[in-house]
Amino acid sequence: MESWRSKLQARPISWGALPSTYPSAARVAASASQSQSEQRAPSSTPADLSLKRSVDCAVSDKCAFDDLVPNVQLDPTATRTTRDWTLDKLLEMSTNFRRIRRIHARCADLKEITEKHESEGVPLIIEGYQTHPHWPSDVFSPEGFIENGNPVVNVRNVHNRADGYLRKAELIQKLRNTPRFTVADGNHERFYGKDIECPDVWAAQLGQHDFIPDHLLFKNKDDMLGNLPDSGQVQTLMCYLGVGDTFTPFHKDPCGSIGQNIMVYTESGGSSFWFMTEGSHALELAQYFQELGYVLDWETYVATIEELKNAPFPVYIAEQTLGDMIIVPPKVGHQVVNYGGISIKVAWSRMSISSLKISLYEELPLYRRVCRAETYKVKAIIHYALRQYSVLLQECTRFIKWEGRNQLTQTSSRSPRQREQVTLAKILQDLLLLYQDIIIEEQCPGNSDLPYVTEGTSPYKYDILCDYCGGDIFQSFFECFACVDVLSTSSATSEQGSGICICPSCYIEGRTCFCGGMSPVQCRPFDELLRSYNNAADVLAESGLERSSTPLRLFPHQRY
Repeated sequence: MESWRSKLQARPISWGALPSTYPSAARVAASASQSQSEQRAPSSTPADLSLKRSVDCAVSDKCAFDDLVPNVQLDPTATRTTRDWTLDKLLEMSTNFRRIRRIHARCADLKEITEKHESEGVPLIIEGYQTHPHWPSDVFSPEGFIENGNPVVNVRNVHNRADGYLRKAELIQKLRNTPRFTVADGNHERFYGKDIECPDVWAAQLGQHDFIPDHLLFKNKDDMLGNLPDSGQVQTLMCYLGVGDTFTPFHKDPCGSIGQNIMVYTESGGSSFWFMTEGSHALELAQYFQELGYVLDWETYVATIEELKNAPFPVYIAEQTLGDMIIVPPKVGHQVVNYGGISIKVAWSRMSISSLKISLYEELPLYRRVCRAETYKVKAIIHYALRQYSVLLQECTRFIKWEGRNQLTQTSSRSPRQREQVTLAKILQDLLLLYQDIIIEEQCPGNSDLPYVTEGTSPYKYDILCDYCGGDIFQSFFECFACVDVLSTSSATSEQGSGICICPSCYIEGRTCFCGGMSPVQCRPFDELLRSYNNAADVLAESGLERSSTPLRLFPHQRY
C-alpha cells in the first residue's frame, strides 16, 4: 500500500495535471465536433472509483493505483484557443448556457443579495470596485506585485503542465512577450501563476476604506477559519496571473467554502471567462465528469465548449473584467479560462456554518475516497469555533442578565445585545451538533489507555495528515513505526505522530501500512473534547435559547 501512496505523492494530483481518460459514450458525443488531433486515446478504466482497499490488497501488486493516476500525454501543439470568444457568442451557442447575474458594488441590498445567492448556491458578480475613490491602482499593478512579497513564485507552463519557479519580474516579462492566443507555431511556453501568496500590502488594501464590505472579507467575524489558533491558520488569500489561453481546470472550492475572486489589474484587453454550475448540481457535475473520464475532485481537466453544451445541467457563463468580484457559493463547480493580455486576480475563501456542515458530511468523504488533501482542517475549525462561541455567548448572556437587573423600565422589543445573543446561540447549537458527531466518530473503547501526541498545548506543531488519503487528523489515528524504518534511509524517531499515520475511516476500509501492525493513538486526552462539549452545552442551556425541546445530550465526564 505504501508504494502506491508514494506513487501518488511523487506525482501529486494538482491543478492542471495530465488527466486519465475513460472510453465513454459521453466523451464520444461531446467530442464529435472536435478535430481528430484533439482526441485522446482511451486508457484502462477502474471499475470502481471508491478506492476501497482490502487488507489482502495492501500486500498485492495487482491492486493498480496507476489506473487512478494521470497517464496520458498532452499534445503541446493542440490549438484550443479563446481567440474568437465573446460572452454573447458563447451564450448563443446553447440554451444550456445562462448569464451570471451582476450587481454593483454600491448596491443598497448588497449583503442580502449575496447571502441569498450563497444559500441558494447560485454564482454572482459584484462589479464596479475599480470606480471606488480609494481604488489603489498604483498598488494593484505588475510593479506593485513585483515590489511586494516573495520575489520568487511558482508557475505552470500550461502547454506541458510542467511546474517551476520564476522571479516575479521575469514572469511579468514572459507574460508580456507571450502571444495573447495559442498558435501552432512551435512555441510551447505559456505560463500561468496560480496560488501565489498575496503580498501583505495588497491584503491590507482590500480591508481599508470600506473598499470591500466586511461580510465578504477574509477572516471576518463570521468566517470560521478565523477561529483556528495562529499556529494552525490556513492561508486562503492568493493571487493569480495569466494571459490568454491559460486556465484553471473545473473544480469546486475546498471544503464547501465560499470563494471570492476579484480582478485587480488588466492590460491589453485581459479578462477571464468563467464557466460555473449551481451548488445543487454538484452530484450531477461529478457524475458527468466521471462519464467523460475524469475525477472532478482531482482538478485536472478543462471541459470543452461542446462538453458544456451537452451537460445535463445549466452552465453559467461570465466574462470577468477589471473590478469584477465573482462570488462562488459552496459546491459550485467552475473553471476559468483567461483571455487576451495580462490579468491579475486576488482570491480568498470564507467558511460559514453551512460550509462546515457541507464539508463534514459531504466534501470530506469525497476527498477521502479519491485521496485529495483536505487543507482546511475542518474538524479543528469546529473544535476551536465551539470554544470561542461558548465564551462569546456566555459573556453576552451574563451582560444581558446584569442589564436586566439594572434596567428601570422593561421594553417588549429586543435590545441589540439580545439580538446578538440569539445569533450566537444559533451558531453555538449548530456547532454542538457537528461536534457531537465528531466526538462519536473519534471515540473508541479504552481511550484512557491510549498514548497521545500532546497534552493540549499546541497540537498544530504536529500537523498530522493521513498518509493514505491526505485528510487532516484531528484526534484519533493508527500509527506504525516499523514501516518507517523500512522505507526511510535515515534513522526514524519514535515520537508519536511521526510514523506512518492512517485515519480511522481509511483504516476500517482496509487501508493500512505494509506490515499491517498499526496501533491506535490520539492527538490529545479524549476528556479535553468532552469538557469542551459539555461546557458549550451548559452555556447554551444557561442562555435559554436552545432551539430543540430536547436538550442536547451531555457526554459524561469519563473516558470510554
